[in-house]
Amino acid sequence: LTPRHQPSTRDATLRSSDSTAWPGQAFNVWNMVLGHALQRELVAVTGEQDRGLKRSRFSVLRSIRCPAALVELGFLSHAPSANRLRSKSEIAVLADALFAGILRYQGRLL
Repeated sequence: LTPRHQPSTRDATLRSSDSTAWPGQAFNVWNMVLGHALQRELVAVTGEQDRGLKRSRFSVLRSIRCPAALVELGFLSHAPSANRLRSKSEIAVLADALFAGILRYQGRLL
């Protein structure tokens, strides 16, 4: 979730609506820690290019009451990605990476 008074990653233009305070922004630091942990594990297991962590005010993140991250594992409109998401073994690899990322995040909490 993009912090208050900052532009989102995809649009560097600061808008008046960017000053809105959302409940999920109370966890900005931990949202980033979680996002980086998940990103690191996913890049490690997939070998894909690390496109970095992106921040936006997606509606599913605005009202969260705990640290959270939105993970996109692929795009069905992109044939290679769609094919990978049809494979049970590939889905298992992605799930294991997400689990490892959650454990990495948990380790930061202790």
